[in-house]
Amino acid sequence: MRGLTLAIGTDLRLARPIATAKPRGVLRSVARLRADDRRLFAGAEKRITIRRLSRAAISPAPFLDSRHIGSPRQGVKQTRLKGAERRTRFLDAAAEIVVEDGVSAVTMDGVAARCGVAKSLGYRYFKDRDDLLGALFDREMQAYVDHARENMKPDARLEDWIRGGCRQWFRLADEQGQLFTRLAGDNGPLASRARAAQRATAQGWAAGLQAAYRLPQRQAEHMAWFIVSGAAGILSARNGEDDEALIETLVVSVVAACEALRAKYAPPRTKNIA
Repeated sequence: MRGLTLAIGTDLRLARPIATAKPRGVLRSVARLRADDRRLFAGAEKRITIRRLSRAAISPAPFLDSRHIGSPRQGVKQTRLKGAERRTRFLDAAAEIVVEDGVSAVTMDGVAARCGVAKSLGYRYFKDRDDLLGALFDREMQAYVDHARENMKPDARLEDWIRGGCRQWFRLADEQGQLFTRLAGDNGPLASRARAAQRATAQGWAAGLQAAYRLPQRQAEHMAWFIVSGAAGILSARNGEDDEALIETLVVSVVAACEALRAKYAPPRTKNIA
């Protein structure tokens, strides 16, 4: 308290009444000084008490747990997500909007609102709306390719690949609604990406047709695009009651077409002369 005492002794406001007071007013001035002294000491003691409490090692309240954010008064508990988890949540929110309202309905504002965060947070993970949609497109396409690789053998027959691809389409439709088809068939911000993915898929089918049926490259490409388009359009014919029959219709049609193309365009096999 020494510093506090010196402060009182050098306070000109408090010292001025003593220096200028008349003899009869000295006692009253001293009384006022002592009263001010007591109030000053009381205030200092209160501040010291508050400081000690703030420095005390007390257990944090549950709502102040580092794993949660929110207002203690309201008791709001929101899980603090890591960077990768937050990015995934943004993609999931965008996917929900695509299913409900289409690709063009996705905005950074809408995604942030659905996630319950400020719009600025989304720009930590994506440059803009198109970057967000591109990341969503890449994620869903990669998941489709990974599933096909896991469930199909490299030496599987053409008809097995068609069956596997159609079943994958149906599974995605059941689990995700129109997400995959809307992304793959978008003519807006994802048009160039969707077209590139279709082209890559068609090239893969063309290579397989050339190997299986010895078709010339151009005829193989024609048939490959027919398969890609047919696999996408088959969802329109689906009623949920005869999926396997619908798949077999496509398989029989594609195989018959490939055999007919082979009969017409495939070069004759050369015989090995011993």
